[in-house]
Amino acid sequence: MARRPTKKAEPTARDFSKKPADKVCTFSIDERKQKRYTVKNAFKKPQRTASKMHYVVYYRVSTQKQGRTGHGLDAQRRDVQHFIDYRGGTVVAEFQEIESGRKHHRPQLEEALEACRLHRAALLVGTQSRLSRNRAEFFHLLDESGIPIEFADDPHGSPLSIGVKALAADDEARLISRRTREALASAKAKGVKLGSSREGHWTPARDKKRQEALARGRETAMQQRSAASAEFRARVLPVIQELRDKGLSFRAIVAELEKKKIPPRRADKWTPNRVRLILLEGQTTDEK
Repeated sequence: MARRPTKKAEPTARDFSKKPADKVCTFSIDERKQKRYTVKNAFKKPQRTASKMHYVVYYRVSTQKQGRTGHGLDAQRRDVQHFIDYRGGTVVAEFQEIESGRKHHRPQLEEALEACRLHRAALLVGTQSRLSRNRAEFFHLLDESGIPIEFADDPHGSPLSIGVKALAADDEARLISRRTREALASAKAKGVKLGSSREGHWTPARDKKRQEALARGRETAMQQRSAASAEFRARVLPVIQELRDKGLSFRAIVAELEKKKIPPRRADKWTPNRVRLILLEGQTTDEK
């Protein structure tokens, strides 16, 4: 017997204006967003967007003349302003330094890095060559400082392009140094007086500073020589004293030192008198 087909019920219009009492939303949209953020992102740190990034700007020129006239600084400031206009963000501090890019110790750069750590900011530099012209220091700052570094003239630079430019900047620094030496040598050969030999260069005030600097230099050099001499004596004195305790003469000790391939500090070869002086200096040090 064939089954009678069932008749489907026609859908009735639903009234969406009414909601069951138990499903009525009791908190606002902002509260729902906060609740959703708390549940899903409880252990996720919110990322700072580009428009809210903080930057510490570092400017550098190589000579006092560039610092006074603004040559180089104006171009760096212009690039930095274009970068901020394009990427957004806030400049929280600025540092300016007059120093060679090949020097490792630069106080203003160190203060800029500390400011980056304090403000949790990125370091913004006009160009890569303004950060450093020494490739070892450049890659150390990029990899080991733990601070993001941006370059105003290359906002989309990749690690490959940045590395290639760093090598190019290092090579350019070497070329600049060589060209400068060649130009000075050529000028000197033509009879041009350079540096302090120029007429009228030494004013009384400048000469006073020069004498003070020379005195400081002599004192520093003396301290360095004394430290190097003490270090050398500390290394060779135990060997010489051991040979002396065996009853060897100064001349025999010289032969043993040459046999052991122990060179003297400054002279070409050992002498009996030098061995005797090292022993006397060691005894004086022990007495003190």
